Amino acid sequence: MSGLDLAYLSVESPSGRGEVVLTLAELRDVYRAMQEADPDWREPSGGYYLYRVAITSYPEGALTFYTDDTGEEFGYPNPDWEPEGWDPDPGYIAQFGSRRFHWPSTKREYKSLSSAKSRAKLIESYGATAVVERSSRIVWPGPDDSHLDRIGGAA
Repeated sequence: MSGLDLAYLSVESPSGRGEVVLTLAELRDVYRAMQEADPDWREPSGGYYLYRVAITSYPEGALTFYTDDTGEEFGYPNPDWEPEGWDPDPGYIAQFGSRRFHWPSTKREYKSLSSAKSRAKLIESYGATAVVERSSRIVWPGPDDSHLDRIGGAA
């Protein structure tokens, strides 16, 4: 936008689309206001976040506990536990080879917050408590970042 006196801004919301023309000074004011309203907000600049889901608590009986030789206690999923009303569909039985309940995996990272929230909601539907965690901002090196280490090339 260097050298321009005006900026065209188009905003969409559930109630419709709004369009406005701002001076650069006004646009800077909008940017500052967004940062003040939400300190985590950052201007999109090629960076992004990854998200993951962590289970913070399980329902009563869903874990079996044991104590190791040092006295430390560990928990692992109780293979006989299932959520109240558990009735797996034929696709689930075909995938897992039995009616036995398996907790949804939390080993994935998600590129979208909505996908991570969907997994957390599924886990919570079985009685556990889950949180969505966000990574630090990920930014890939650009062409001017020659000082950064690069790993190999095509063979």
